[in-house]
Amino acid sequence: MYFATIYGFEVFTYSDHAKGLLHYARNQNLMKNLLKYLSILPFCLLLACDKNEIKLPPATEEGKGILGCLVNGEVFVAQGGFIWGINDLTISVSRDQLSMRGAAYGDDTEVVGSLSIHLSENFDAYGDKTTALVNSLTQRGRFRSDNNIEYLTGQDKFTGEFTITKLDTVNYIIAGTFWFDAVSEDGEVVEIRQGRFDIDYNCCTQY
Repeated sequence: MYFATIYGFEVFTYSDHAKGLLHYARNQNLMKNLLKYLSILPFCLLLACDKNEIKLPPATEEGKGILGCLVNGEVFVAQGGFIWGINDLTISVSRDQLSMRGAAYGDDTEVVGSLSIHLSENFDAYGDKTTALVNSLTQRGRFRSDNNIEYLTGQDKFTGEFTITKLDTVNYIIAGTFWFDAVSEDGEVVEIRQGRFDIDYNCCTQY
């Protein structure tokens, strides 16, 4: 700063250099605030993504009406209930046979389509807990996409496993896990992973 005489009084004012320093300081402060906000932006975006991310339901054994898996890495969940007059989660089970089907229609899932497992050979609900999915008829895993493409197990390496982790015949609860690889007629492959089901088979009986 420097002094000047105005109307007989000495006053001080900023030199051009001082004004430049003041302007620089203000810009530095603005930059610090900007950097601070930018540093927390990824964290905020991560929270927003986590909040909206569709996740698989946990694997339970309480008859919650759950059928879910990953279809080529994307979440598929049969919501449970009636849609368009059709029960979208059904199961029928006896000692030597099991048929299970679940359908997803959007909103609560990333994949729209239907998934089914049918076992009528080498299956014992009260014996071995794991059954191989090795053909397209009696030990079958199937996925049908929203554009009506059907993928089936049973051709070459396209197999899988279905495991019962709980069978409660008093409270009608059946729960377990599954996975399989299936292929369409055109050779397109679908990978079903981290499958889990937890169903009250008294109220979700297939008719």
